[in-house]
Amino acid sequence: MFESQVREIVSQLANTSEFRALKTAKEVVDHRSGLKNQVEQFLEDNAQAFQGENARPGRREEEMKKRFEAMMRVPEIEAYFDAAHRFEYVLFKLHEQIDRQIEETLEGK
Repeated sequence: MFESQVREIVSQLANTSEFRALKTAKEVVDHRSGLKNQVEQFLEDNAQAFQGENARPGRREEEMKKRFEAMMRVPEIEAYFDAAHRFEYVLFKLHEQIDRQIEETLEGK
């Protein structure tokens, strides 16, 4: 339905400094299998700990927080998560713009 427009938006996003920083940071982590495995395992465990029927806040939350803090002491992982956060902010701002345009269209502006 919006395939060509989505491709154009993704192309524009790929040209942002935030995306390029994320891509570089991801490549660094991906090329070191130990770091890649550590990040993937953390993300999987974190999702399982806080989603669905297996959600167990409290002690599990504290454990995941400690694991995250330990991972963030690895400069390559810290750079990856920082870059991901900055790119997610770009996506957030894009979503805000889309919402604003929809509201204006609904109001007939």
